[in-house]
Amino acid sequence: MKKFCTTVVAMGVLLLANASANAGDIKVSNLKVQGDPRSGHVDVEFDLNYTADGPGDIVFLAVQAGQDPLVPIHTGGLGNFSGHVKQKLHTSKSVAALTPTRGTKPIGIMVFACDVYDQHQAEVWIANHAGYSLKIHTLYIP
Repeated sequence: MKKFCTTVVAMGVLLLANASANAGDIKVSNLKVQGDPRSGHVDVEFDLNYTADGPGDIVFLAVQAGQDPLVPIHTGGLGNFSGHVKQKLHTSKSVAALTPTRGTKPIGIMVFACDVYDQHQAEVWIANHAGYSLKIHTLYIP
């Protein structure tokens, strides 16, 4: 039994060590954010570079504002991605959650990467904080 447990732990460590995506593989530049989050959405525009571990890796990229729905970034699904992203991000759920609070009321804008086999799995991983993420901006509600 001890040998079996050691093997399972060693395999888990190897799987974690071989995970191909990480936050360092996500690079964002030329970020522009326009709009008032209280209106229900903001427009974001940026250049995104994502380096996959291998050219055949299946990768899902997405961007999200606060607690609002993920917005997929269409990449073709395989390997590296380098391109310009222009998306409208919903903010109404995040604004509603922050309205009764005091202070600066921040809403983070995040880019996510997941090496998984389908969009649903990527959304579940991200919802459970298992995807890789990079905070690219913070909106503040006055």
